[in-house]
Amino acid sequence: MKILIDLRPIIYDYYSGIGNYSRSIFENILKIAPNNQYIVFLNSFKKTIYHPQEWENNKNVKILNLKIPNKVLDMSFKFLSPMRLERFIDFDIAFSPHFNILSTKMPRVLTIHDLSFIDRPDFFDFRKNLWHYLQNVGYQIKSAKHIIAVSKFTKSRIIDLFKIPEEKISVIYSGVDHKFKRLPQTDIRLKNFQNKYDLNYPFILYLGACEPRKNLVSIVKVFNILKKELFYRDWKLVLASSNSWLSELMEKEIKNSPFKNDIKRISMLSDEDKIYLYNLAQVFVYPSFYEGFGFPPLEAQACGVPVVSSNRTSLPEILKDSAILIDPWQLDKLYLGIKKVTQDMLEREKFINLGISNAQNYSWQKAAEKTLEVLQSNSRSDYN
Repeated sequence: MKILIDLRPIIYDYYSGIGNYSRSIFENILKIAPNNQYIVFLNSFKKTIYHPQEWENNKNVKILNLKIPNKVLDMSFKFLSPMRLERFIDFDIAFSPHFNILSTKMPRVLTIHDLSFIDRPDFFDFRKNLWHYLQNVGYQIKSAKHIIAVSKFTKSRIIDLFKIPEEKISVIYSGVDHKFKRLPQTDIRLKNFQNKYDLNYPFILYLGACEPRKNLVSIVKVFNILKKELFYRDWKLVLASSNSWLSELMEKEIKNSPFKNDIKRISMLSDEDKIYLYNLAQVFVYPSFYEGFGFPPLEAQACGVPVVSSNRTSLPEILKDSAILIDPWQLDKLYLGIKKVTQDMLEREKFINLGISNAQNYSWQKAAEKTLEVLQSNSRSDYN
């Protein structure tokens, strides 16, 4: 089977959830089905494209780069039929791990992570909303041969918003990489990371995108309350992100905090660094208003950190009873949740163990196997 996979998300969003998904799902499909032929669409006009050397060395992997600016390419795909990809290369099915425009009459499987830009456009600025509009996601969903949703919640939103038949959508949960694990506190790499970032103190951790929907304002507000208590006098708040899209409200909240010197920001972390950061944290907080899946709380759980998370959208489905689930609009619930897993040692140990067990349910190998089944059953008829 010849599979064209659109991996453009890893060019600009390598460390994001969608970049992580795109990279991980392909690498695991490649492991379990090495004899297929893969055309990896990595298009960029100027930006250097990073991809593992093993892809270049694999005779069954072909890198396709049209070297056309992606904005121009998107519009060409949208309006010019001569730009269909099958005119450039032969393949049996196209797989889009995200809804970048892809012009083809061949069967296409499309992964939808979330529809927050439709449900809550107020979480996005004008440019982001314009980009989503130009992608014409509704048309992409309706024209795809099959849809992969990363959670039951996302599937339900696709059905509600676009009236797609249930049988056209498969729920395939994403995975957690095995490298996210609990490390012994004596690990020299952990100590080196701790010294490098000056993290020799207990801290509350948030790791993820700095976007309005992530509700970082509430985290800072609750941190301000906790710091007034003797128990948390020496604690800090660490905000770790691979981007810097902080809202004005968020910047103002940090600037006006009486404890702003105890709020530390770390950016552009590799997966290895994230593992160390999770392992050093006392608690991981994730009071997000909207998630289609949610990698960070699962990664934190895999590293043995108790999690206090929002009870909205997909998060109760993904975390179940393995985390303290709170209403993200109620500061007192976040406050009490943090206190519970940092001061009550029995509760802390309970949620650490439940979290480790829960994270083990999410495997990239399982996700790749199920995705490959979807691709095989929807490819050109000679592969059905």
